[in-house]
Amino acid sequence: MEITERQPRIGGNAINYLHYCKTQLWFFLHNISMESTSESVQLGKLLQEEYSQGEEKDIVIDEISLDILRNTREIVEIKYGKEVREGHIYQVKYYLYYLKHKLGLHEFTARLTYPRAKKMIMLSLTEEDEEQIRRDLDEIKTIFNLDNAPLPLFKKGCKGCSYFDLCFS
Repeated sequence: MEITERQPRIGGNAINYLHYCKTQLWFFLHNISMESTSESVQLGKLLQEEYSQGEEKDIVIDEISLDILRNTREIVEIKYGKEVREGHIYQVKYYLYYLKHKLGLHEFTARLTYPRAKKMIMLSLTEEDEEQIRRDLDEIKTIFNLDNAPLPLFKKGCKGCSYFDLCFS
């Protein structure tokens, strides 16, 4: 009998977590979610609601969930934090990749916005981004198939993470 690897459903959060914390990613992929108790997540949802008044929001397409999808072929992702993170950028680029490769929807752009910091970044998808995302997808599958979570590496943002107690208690 042949043993096959299990395949996770990969959404934008998985891409984001891969670039920030592989331990958090493993928990998330194994349905160990601490975000419902996270004050930052709740505040982020309120901020998104305020920012997106009158717009088509919370669009769920298969595994991805878009904050805002505009009829101008633009995705808008709203982040509560004030710090631009690589994971946030690749999360949004993954949405562009997903639309292109899974749904055949081309020529979308994206806006990553941090309303509290008054920052906004316009994003598009390059060939190099697509190569990185393919590597990311492979790495996420590898992490998903690990028997245990990777050991956490303490970073500056750990204390505010909803998974902190799982990692460091």
